[in-house]
Amino acid sequence: MSPGRRFVAGALAVTTIVAAFAACDRGAVSPPRAPTPEPAASTPEPAASTPEPAASTPHAVGAPPSGPRAPAPVLGAVHADAPVARAGHFVSLDVDDDAWQQRVRVAVPLRFKPVGTSSVVFKTTFVGGLEASFRPRTSTQANGWTNEVAAYRLARALDLDQVPPAVARAFSRAELQARLHPDYAADWPALDEKMLGHGDAVWGALVYWVPGLRDLELDTPRGMARWGQWLSRDSGALSPDEASLAADVGTMLCFDYLIANVDRWSGGNVRADASARRVVIRDHNLAFLAPLPRSQHERVLGPMRRVERFSRRFVIALQALDEPRLRAALAPDASLPEGTPLLDEAQLRGVLDRRAALLSRVAALLDAYGDAAVLAFP
Repeated sequence: MSPGRRFVAGALAVTTIVAAFAACDRGAVSPPRAPTPEPAASTPEPAASTPEPAASTPHAVGAPPSGPRAPAPVLGAVHADAPVARAGHFVSLDVDDDAWQQRVRVAVPLRFKPVGTSSVVFKTTFVGGLEASFRPRTSTQANGWTNEVAAYRLARALDLDQVPPAVARAFSRAELQARLHPDYAADWPALDEKMLGHGDAVWGALVYWVPGLRDLELDTPRGMARWGQWLSRDSGALSPDEASLAADVGTMLCFDYLIANVDRWSGGNVRADASARRVVIRDHNLAFLAPLPRSQHERVLGPMRRVERFSRRFVIALQALDEPRLRAALAPDASLPEGTPLLDEAQLRGVLDRRAALLSRVAALLDAYGDAAVLAFP
């Protein structure tokens, strides 16, 4: 049996998912619509370059689930020779993620500089030169900080090396005010009013500050057309740099669907690292919306449906991420305030439902076009 057929063995199990998902229209992809109250994205997504294939077995990419969760399809045996990512090593870090987290948990802050536009975010510089963004818990985004930590942990469980490490930490209000960048001293009352705390402690997420981010204009109409062609099964040969970017963009779109990140295309959230060969997947404060309204589901579904060629590593890791592993990855630990879950039960169910839908789509594409065409990237 060919590798592709091994992946689709057992895919008939996906028929039970249809009761939980309504089939979506095939064909052109509508422009993503902005979440309320966020403004609409400035660059609408172009239509898909090729229609979605007719699946020999039904797949569950459609409306948000409305019934009991169905099992994800079994894609078959994992290849023994499949490439394995170095879990816990972000692509732009010169140390592993655990070492960075240990350092930033105890580092002494030197300066907090406000850099957020629509939310409160500080570029935080520590004694010794360590840098991170600090996203505190606020009245407008009470769960934004836990979403950042949850997205990183989920990415790590999927062996992704493009998501910057994130860790929970608290600072006192006095510390934040005393070390606020002097150019923003007049803004302190407004900042202080927005931040929520446990007594004097303001909890938030510290996320690695990625140096030298590059704008490759992948979120412009022209850029979308480029990566849309790269991810089409009809695409010709790609250069090494194009293949690297294509694999990362495809994985980003699938990851955004998995975590219901509705904010990717609102502007400034698609950037490459300093090498311009890897896409950095960042800014997940608006992810994990539950329940996920139909309009917002379409916003993450449309871009994901343009992916016809996937990273083999990502598909293998997604298949391995069953419910026990997901719950273990997102379980509260000592780094969080007591009684603070990263995700609630509805959010966890949403991730599992979208995982099932994504795997069923991959199974349908494999069945229609084969292993080599669909699992085109390492």
